[in-house]
Amino acid sequence: MIILFVDMVIIRHRYRDLFSSTQLAPEWTFYLCSIIGAFASSAGISVIFTSPWTPLITKQLWVTWLVGIVVISLIAAIAVFYVGQKTIQSNVSDEEIIAEVTR
Repeated sequence: MIILFVDMVIIRHRYRDLFSSTQLAPEWTFYLCSIIGAFASSAGISVIFTSPWTPLITKQLWVTWLVGIVVISLIAAIAVFYVGQKTIQSNVSDEEIIAEVTR
């Protein structure tokens, strides 16, 4: 989730013209939300990974579950990436994709 908030700032900077034409709020609000979101996500991550959220689960079982979920998520992400690479049209530019998505 932290990357999501950082990406928002990078994308807004890279495509400034496109975002300025459809701006719904002052620009500083996006940066403020990105900072707050990144800190909130960091706090959430530290709480989740340091101890279980219920006393019914031991710390060892919690770590085992987390490792299992991470491994399954990585496998799923790799599979989705390769499926996406197989189905993407290589003759379409980034600008054409942006135009299609934002119309």
